[in-house]
Amino acid sequence: MALLAIDRFGLRSASPAEMEFHAWEKTPLGAYKQVKKSYFLNEGLCKNVVDVLNAMSTNEPPSKWALSHTTASTFACFPATVIPQGATQSVSEFSDESSGEETRDPRSTRRQGTSAIHGATVATLDQQAKCSEQARKKFIELGYAHKSMTGYESHYNSRLNKCFVDISTTDTQVTPGTIWNNRSVLDAFESKEYATYAWHTEEGKKYWEVAPFQCEVLLPSGERQFCKSDAEFTLLIAMYMQDNE
Repeated sequence: MALLAIDRFGLRSASPAEMEFHAWEKTPLGAYKQVKKSYFLNEGLCKNVVDVLNAMSTNEPPSKWALSHTTASTFACFPATVIPQGATQSVSEFSDESSGEETRDPRSTRRQGTSAIHGATVATLDQQAKCSEQARKKFIELGYAHKSMTGYESHYNSRLNKCFVDISTTDTQVTPGTIWNNRSVLDAFESKEYATYAWHTEEGKKYWEVAPFQCEVLLPSGERQFCKSDAEFTLLIAMYMQDNE
């Protein structure tokens, strides 16, 4: 299969644990659609995602915790710098954010440390760069850098004048046959935790039938807001991980 490599515009090379990968759905007609996730995918995490999706494919063996529906599509991982031949602008229905937006420009390194700057009121390049570096240090300090299925996103929130890091992990080893997804949002400098999310699969249940084991966000008021899904968690942490006008 022919692939088209996209130049990284001089960005530094990353270690395997830091390199970003994208999951892609290959439809029966051969077209590719990106499976967008709400968290960073390195190679290990991307492979885990496509393994789960391929378990739904009619062309692959079923998973032990088979989901409710199947698909004739198959799924694969590619480095973020590579776009499969036949890629379309459509987003896969298996995305966390099926918004119909175009495939992200590979020049964006939002999940590798620097958030996209959407306007002059958001933050300066220097502020975002310093936040990115501190988030990387915090990620390493907490021991995540040597784990294969982990990733992080940094964001300097100009409204709150704070640097946040959103760390995502997936674990399939602690309990064989069970997938654990965890996320936490921290102040990258002060280490204060602002949000925690934990979810795991349950045998015999579809993934949407399983509520998070833990889902709570500390509001600016000091109160704790409890949530019931990954989507709700992502919406709540937007107050920290985005600069809302």
